[in-house]
Amino acid sequence: MRLILIYISIVLAGCKVPEQELIDSNSLAVSQERRAEIESENFETCQLRNPEETWVFWGKVLKDEDKETVKSASYDNLIQFHHGWGTGIRNSFCLWKGGPLQSWFNQHQVSHPDSMSQVLIELYWSHLNGCNPNVSEFARSDYPGNANLLNCPHDLIFMESVHSNEDNGESED
Repeated sequence: MRLILIYISIVLAGCKVPEQELIDSNSLAVSQERRAEIESENFETCQLRNPEETWVFWGKVLKDEDKETVKSASYDNLIQFHHGWGTGIRNSFCLWKGGPLQSWFNQHQVSHPDSMSQVLIELYWSHLNGCNPNVSEFARSDYPGNANLLNCPHDLIFMESVHSNEDNGESED
């Protein structure tokens, strides 16, 4: 797990990695022209404008096994990415020093880069899991307690409590 987080941080720091297939993008609000910009070799990560564009970027640079690590994490355990991947997000996407993505978050009443990166991680997790998140409302909502705005099945959001009881040999009876 630690190696995956280090790899993700390196990718976000702008190091070159082999191109990967793009994630399924049926619900992305990113034009084909903008998608081509984001996918170009010279794209600056500080120029990302909204969470949907981060999905396109991550779809290009993350390995399939890294996407699977994010996808298979429980919602309650996404905080595990805060220091490794989250640090890379905050630095590479210019959430501390300013840029279009930080402005997008400020317009949605999210003012701290730690919160911004966690929102991005949670939204990407929901996207990978086939949910249909209400991106603007999710970002704008009070954190925590906004999981219902991810529009994921209840079992997916609360799978942590089920798995932790199974791992401890307990039942939910």
